[in-house]
Amino acid sequence: MKRHKELLPESLEFSPIRLLGGFICIDTHIGCRGCKFCLNRRQPILHRVLEDGFHLDLSETGLSTAEICGLITSLPSFREAMVPIRIGHLSDWAYQYQDIEHLLDCIPDDYPITLMTRFPLAEPQVETVLRRPNVIVHATLTPYMPEFHQDYTPHRSIVESVSPLPPTSLIFMLRPLVEGNVSETLRIIDSLPEGSHICFKKMSTDEIPSMPDIRPVTKHEIERFVQTAESRNHVALDYFGCVLRKKLGIPFFKFDEIGNQPSSACLACPNRTVCESVTPPGLAEIKTALEKLHIDCSGIRTDGSGVVVETRATASRAEEIYLSEKFKKPIEIVTVKRDSNRGSHYMKSDVFERWASSGFFPVERMETISGMIKKKYESGIYNAD
Repeated sequence: MKRHKELLPESLEFSPIRLLGGFICIDTHIGCRGCKFCLNRRQPILHRVLEDGFHLDLSETGLSTAEICGLITSLPSFREAMVPIRIGHLSDWAYQYQDIEHLLDCIPDDYPITLMTRFPLAEPQVETVLRRPNVIVHATLTPYMPEFHQDYTPHRSIVESVSPLPPTSLIFMLRPLVEGNVSETLRIIDSLPEGSHICFKKMSTDEIPSMPDIRPVTKHEIERFVQTAESRNHVALDYFGCVLRKKLGIPFFKFDEIGNQPSSACLACPNRTVCESVTPPGLAEIKTALEKLHIDCSGIRTDGSGVVVETRATASRAEEIYLSEKFKKPIEIVTVKRDSNRGSHYMKSDVFERWASSGFFPVERMETISGMIKKKYESGIYNAD
């Protein structure tokens, strides 16, 4: 069963702090280049923002870096579970690295942080990564596609810019991968420095407006990319966060699911013993954590190496991630939407009411900031890229 992608409601569309997927997502800038295949386009207003070339530094809303730092470090996901931070969700790291540099100063140097970009790094960005042991660069390399020629950044310029970084501080993400760029993808793999960490992601066109008629690569072609990468002494990964977990010695709660598969990079990973040594949590501990989240559970049961929580309360992936990272084992809440085909859905208001009442997320403050950004955008008075 595949988990649905969660979309924030209208009141939080521009929230600069987000608990989405498996991360605490942070941005100090709104607006980006506007790639036609950007997954943010699934949300209508973010699609319009990219089309219009809207750009805004959060300092213009009165939200300071110091306040962002205070909000982040007060999150239970940060304080209690060490949910990884991802920077570059609403905007590429390239548009915000100066403000992000100040933000990084307030985060402990053993806390996992991923900086996401699809542009060549400037020298100050390289210096940031070199002096911080808890940071990796997620560098997206997009094989050329005629349909998206305006969104193309030559991969060599990116690879050259990150050459001062050790492999332990870098992951190359090859995406989006479609039928027409298979040969180009293989050439990119051949051109990367030996020992590179690589992930492969096929094109996702679901619910993105005005996508041309293109098809993603097949599972067989992904397997071919992985085999080619491994034959060049690269490390092909299913989860890019494993680079940072290995670097910091942090276990991954999904290890039992993926660790013993024949093609798994876990088999040769030096962090394997860390992942294997995790003690399963007690069900009473999980129940106590659920009570802090204001989730009434009707039952908790083990399921293989993981735990399933029975409840009628509408829950979110963020709460599953919080629990899973806190207890280092996969914890599933039955009301988090899943289906045989992955889709997307807007998160319901009762989730945010519970987040506010339990202190899980600063809902009111983020709604205020999001409203200010939206008002600025709708005024039509702003700097367009």
